[in-house]
Amino acid sequence: MRPLVLILGIDTVRAKTLYQTRWLAQNGYDVDVFAMHRDEGSVGADDSARIVAITSGPLGRVRQVVRYLRGNRARIHHVELYVGGRFAFVYALLCRLMRAPLIAVERGDLLQCQKRAYPLSARLSIYACYRLANRVWLREPYMARAFERWRVGGTFYLPNAVPLPPDSGPERTTDLLWVNRLVPERHPDWFAAAVAELDASCEIIGFSPGDPGPRVAELEAHVRAVLGSDPRTQLETFSDPVPAYERARFFVLPADVVFANFALLEAMAHGVVPVVSDVEGSSELVEHGSNGFLAEHSPAGLRAALEEALAVPNERWLGLSAAARATIAERFSVEVWGRALLTEYEAVAA
Repeated sequence: MRPLVLILGIDTVRAKTLYQTRWLAQNGYDVDVFAMHRDEGSVGADDSARIVAITSGPLGRVRQVVRYLRGNRARIHHVELYVGGRFAFVYALLCRLMRAPLIAVERGDLLQCQKRAYPLSARLSIYACYRLANRVWLREPYMARAFERWRVGGTFYLPNAVPLPPDSGPERTTDLLWVNRLVPERHPDWFAAAVAELDASCEIIGFSPGDPGPRVAELEAHVRAVLGSDPRTQLETFSDPVPAYERARFFVLPADVVFANFALLEAMAHGVVPVVSDVEGSSELVEHGSNGFLAEHSPAGLRAALEEALAVPNERWLGLSAAARATIAERFSVEVWGRALLTEYEAVAA
């Protein structure tokens, strides 16, 4: 009987867990994902995990999770809980009561807690999840210090990882590429303002296919207003970004949190040279002038970094591109990451 891993409480499943579920399926695990939204972007054309939509309403969710844990008691290896939100601590309590080993996954929620971007109820819930978990999975190395202050033990650090595809080659037709949602913490307005003043072609993949909410809708409308009439700019909703990676020279991410962004890792694996904000953790991935460019985290800083990047001769760009791919191959490839993940799974089961 194959051991079963339950991934609980997550949105955009395909983007966040696809490589993990494929690796687990190849290594003898079954995976069920209880997703917040069972939409096309979450499920995708992949059978490495079974996607289950979480029932609406708190009581319905409790019943659903209890039935699942009881029905699969003999098979469950552990539960992985994405801890954001005010309700997550209930899942952690259920795992503790039903003796299901629990890994709490930290994906930037602690940083939002430190900024008080989440309400008090959500911050308390997140803290409770970390305290109740058998292990806490850190995706960013600099978060370890915060957990020491919170007096939470049992942490392990394992960043995101991506496969290393064949080299896309030197022929690139797009200067600047954006592949991420257009949310305030990624400052797409800074990017649009810089592109509007630069002599560069640009492609943006990240516009919402439905109703994104007022804050994101306002940003999307602003970007369309600034760049929509430029024939050198392509504006697209979410789609397969691989063709865009293969034709792009520079990947741009002026975000409050940069480290281990999936799209950034994928782009670097395809040899796209990163231009990212110099915020905590960025230098763990990008070394300025060696495999990419670090920008001062401001509109003026982003524009200056883009000007520096666009001015490099092609021979130097080729060296930067090769170094970006080498960074992924050596430190962020699925193969290296997957072996470490299975070791942590053995530890939580013990």
